[in-house]
Amino acid sequence: RRVGGASAGGAAGVMTNEEALKQATKGRLTPDVEAAFRREHEEAEAIGAPTFRRVQARVNLGVALLNKGNHAPTPAEFNALYGQSEALLEEALRLDPTHGNAKSNLEVTRNNRRMRSSTVATAGH
Repeated sequence: RRVGGASAGGAAGVMTNEEALKQATKGRLTPDVEAAFRREHEEAEAIGAPTFRRVQARVNLGVALLNKGNHAPTPAEFNALYGQSEALLEEALRLDPTHGNAKSNLEVTRNNRRMRSSTVATAGH
């Protein structure tokens, strides 16, 4: 939470992972949401969190980067974001090969990258 000082797991003014999830499910993928997902991913790795938490942190950040890539204006930007998303989702699947959201979002990431790269290549001719 951002109001009223520090909250459990976060400093004053810093969005928690839980608040970021609420915002993301409403389609609000702001820089604060991405930052909260990055912090959760880093913390889950640093403390050697249970597999479920590490997988979910990767999926959440991967999906946020996928969506950010969808709105990136240049090939350099969207390729970098899709690449980061793809790597996170692949890592999630290495930890949990049955994770449906990781599988489907990895497929979407790859398809979006192919489609946008194809559109750029076609527009260049």
